[in-house]
Amino acid sequence: MVLGLRADGPTPQETEVDLLDGSAQRWRAFELCLDVPPDTEALTLLMAQSARAETWLREVTIEATTSERTVGPDKRPLRRPEHLVVFARVYGHLRYFYPTEASTREWSVLAADGVEVAERAEDMGALGRELERWAARIGPDIQIAGSVPAAGAPDPAGPGWRHTGVSGQRTIYHSEFVAADPLAADVVVADVGGGLHIRYPRAFTGQTAPLALAEWPALDACAERDRSRSNRLAVTIMMWSLLEHFYPYHELMLTDWPAALRVALPAAATVGTPSELIHVLRRMLAELRDNHVRLWHGPEPRCRLPLGWRWIEERLVMTSDAKDGSFRRGDVVEQIDGIDVGVRIAEVEAEVSAATPAAQRDLTLRRLRDEPAGALTTLSLSTNGEGRRVTVRCVEGSGPSEPGEPIRALDDGLLVVRMGRIDRRFTADQLDRMARAPGLLFDLRPSADASPVLPHLTSAPLFGLTYASVLTAFPGAAGRSRTETQRQPIEPRAPLLTAPAAFLVDERANSAPESALAHVHQHRLGPVFGATTAGTTCDVNQVWFPDGYLVRWTGCLAQWDSGEVFHGTGVPASDPVQPTLAGVAAGRDEVLEAAAEWVRAQAALRP
Repeated sequence: MVLGLRADGPTPQETEVDLLDGSAQRWRAFELCLDVPPDTEALTLLMAQSARAETWLREVTIEATTSERTVGPDKRPLRRPEHLVVFARVYGHLRYFYPTEASTREWSVLAADGVEVAERAEDMGALGRELERWAARIGPDIQIAGSVPAAGAPDPAGPGWRHTGVSGQRTIYHSEFVAADPLAADVVVADVGGGLHIRYPRAFTGQTAPLALAEWPALDACAERDRSRSNRLAVTIMMWSLLEHFYPYHELMLTDWPAALRVALPAAATVGTPSELIHVLRRMLAELRDNHVRLWHGPEPRCRLPLGWRWIEERLVMTSDAKDGSFRRGDVVEQIDGIDVGVRIAEVEAEVSAATPAAQRDLTLRRLRDEPAGALTTLSLSTNGEGRRVTVRCVEGSGPSEPGEPIRALDDGLLVVRMGRIDRRFTADQLDRMARAPGLLFDLRPSADASPVLPHLTSAPLFGLTYASVLTAFPGAAGRSRTETQRQPIEPRAPLLTAPAAFLVDERANSAPESALAHVHQHRLGPVFGATTAGTTCDVNQVWFPDGYLVRWTGCLAQWDSGEVFHGTGVPASDPVQPTLAGVAAGRDEVLEAAAEWVRAQAALRP
């Protein structure tokens, strides 16, 4: 549920939203703090919820505070960064595995309080004592010290929290609390770094539901807003600890996730605004190497520059013509707004998460096209050694035009089927046309789904990738287990297309289109021309954080029928073909040409 407050008038103002967890059936106190302009005409209380539920309010009050805010951005350098790394681990343990339940807002206040505790502590011994006092506000029997009593290995099937992914905005992921046995309960003991260990129960004897916090944090919204530095560090730690436990590919991608936190914390301490913090967080998230990773905060650019470009022969090359003729295919981009292309790409790429280098470069080039509507971008171009500058305006809804029908015939009768222009199913006329063609070229570029044609390429059910959800009962590999599922097979459908067929694809294909193309690879339905796909598929998980940050990532595992993990490998091109600068400048589609040559050769072998 979302709670907010808006000042309506000539200069409207709105609060950062507070996100409440709706699972607990009890009253909770919340505060909102809003700067109210002098010309405000009315205050509007905002409430929104994404599920069928009832929300009740009582004892609502409005209180005027000081007329002006005098607190500026707190940008003090970080003190004792290793203390905060220890606190991040402690926070993650208690937030997700201690047998209590609280709202996102309450956890965020606790996190900010913990940041201040960690920075004040003089040494690791003092840090353990202070964090133990901080943890007492969450619940009893939490020990944090250099030495804690040993405990047997927890039972993954034992009582306490069990997270399938983590509860967020996607319904396939959820968290449940398993009631404790009347006679026994598990205990977790873990190393949290700096010579400190944590010990806490997963559930208390006989516990049947999560506990409330032992001590409710003070929810003074205006005071919280004014301790901006602690809040920035808290959001960083909350996001890091979530993904520490619920990103399923750390081991596969060799992620040094603690190192990412050590880089992010000093930067988060010294930035001044949310728009600056989002760059810090994106650089941290880039270390996950996951194409699904995305972080939002506030409005995103609403349009893309009306052009196409790709990285070809180590250069940024235009792949579309301007309507006014100011740039043409094959023009090389040397600078963007006066900044060398290599420098600009490196700046953006540092904030882009992707499973392969090629996919990261593609996502970076897409981000470079994102601009606010109406923005002007100056490009320095070169053509055959001659340079010039052009200015491109970003118009909402604009983009490089790609005219043409979904299906077109080449001179020899081969059909090029642009899958991105096909609805969920082919029409009867389209199927009849394909059934009579001597050969078929299914163009999936840039990231189209092959699913509509797959039922017409087989006489037996097609099974694709295997997917596994990850259940986490307590931190560490011993606390994780997988549940594998096979998605519904693709059943044959008439007519059966028997003409030679090839598929065109490259690194821009990502997520669901990759899942569909995996059937082509596994069942050898035809050669794949172009380049290996992006290497990321499976359902995404996404979670809101305080101050309006929304993070998304891949929440489950996808595997080939061989058992090999799909992430970071993608669907390989059986026939690799890369466009060239000369080919683009001449208006050629070299991937299509290579695929068509193969299909013609196969068609010629048939009677």
